[in-house]
Amino acid sequence: MSTCKINAIGLNLAEFKREHQAQQEIDTFLKAISSYPESFAHNPSLSFEEHLFTVTAQSQDLHLA
Repeated sequence: MSTCKINAIGLNLAEFKREHQAQQEIDTFLKAISSYPESFAHNPSLSFEEHLFTVTAQSQDLHLA
């Protein structure tokens, strides 16, 4: 296989990984948006940033398991 074809395959894989990671980040953000009101009701001092951090950490734990 030529070097050009190998590089194209590598780029496609890299693009796929970036797109997959971006989609995971979007999904996590949307999950944080939808779950924030309930979390805020239980803890009014909770900022959205703190909530997002927690949801992100939980999401990463699930992907590592």
